Amino acid sequence: MPRISVVIPTYNRAALLREAIESALRQDWRDLEVVVVDDGSTDATPDVARAYAGRIVYQRQSNRGVNSARNAAIGLATGEFIALLDSDDVWLPHAASLLASVLGRFPLAGFAYGDFLVLRNGTTAGPGLRAWHDAAHPLEAQFERRHRHSDLQLQLPGGTGCTGFDVYEGDIYHASLFGPRVPTSGSLIRRAAMGGLAFPEHDSLCGDWEFFARLSHRAGAVYADLPVMLNRSHEDEVRLTRVNAATQLAQRIDLVDRVWRQDPDFLARHGAEVDARQFELLFAYARNRLLANDVAAARDALTRAAAMRRGRAPMPWLALRLASCIPGAPLALRAMRRLRDIVARRVGGGR
Repeated sequence: MPRISVVIPTYNRAALLREAIESALRQDWRDLEVVVVDDGSTDATPDVARAYAGRIVYQRQSNRGVNSARNAAIGLATGEFIALLDSDDVWLPHAASLLASVLGRFPLAGFAYGDFLVLRNGTTAGPGLRAWHDAAHPLEAQFERRHRHSDLQLQLPGGTGCTGFDVYEGDIYHASLFGPRVPTSGSLIRRAAMGGLAFPEHDSLCGDWEFFARLSHRAGAVYADLPVMLNRSHEDEVRLTRVNAATQLAQRIDLVDRVWRQDPDFLARHGAEVDARQFELLFAYARNRLLANDVAAARDALTRAAAMRRGRAPMPWLALRLASCIPGAPLALRAMRRLRDIVARRVGGGR
């Protein structure tokens, strides 16, 4: 049984960290270590970690971001398999054994991952991963091969009521162009496949997305279509989903630039898809900036988006470009949006 190192980066989540650690320690995998890196917390996180002295590895660093903490934890880890667990998520009891068993069946694969359930107000709902995928990129279309669990001689997790599940293998690099595919806390990485690959520390929003896209392209991925963790639906002060929309869009545009647009072989085969994806992101960013009255940024994004079109610019682009040239248009657009939201609330409320 290979050693599994569960790495938990954390920042100001003392109230949640204990549950994440406990969920890792409750696993039935015999050789397992838990590595917690505290990214400069100012709350009671060190006190929570001290309660597990001798049972976990704990290190504190200055605040440098979640991916810096992940990389530091991986540097401390001694396992052949690296499991990622965010400090606001919770592993289900079978997570380690299931993912390790799946990854063991595919000795060349870089990582395995599973589905998740959403934990909200004490209740769970799911599955969650399929909600990430739009109709144009369903889960089944992302992989080359599908296996039944019984064909791989995988045991069903006890206490779940599961009667069977499918396992998919392939490369999700292409599918990752259109959105994140891997729930970080539901993943198990083969350390030998990483080489010099690390989580990009300059990008806390999309760094894990980039990491798994690159690792999949290098060594392949395996997905077990079964929940292995609980993703907590909450909005604490450090949750990345609280980052404003403009920053999120800018980071996604940059991600496409530094990964798929820098891949000549991929561009030769899928250049039209890369252009279409960036046009979509740039258009959304331009609209966001125009509503914020940042006309210069909106025009720059629209100009770059136009270069991504392989034909005539669509009417929405032309309309937004025209609005960026009319004084006072951003204020009028914001007023129209507020009016639309008021009407939608009243209609939804039956008033």
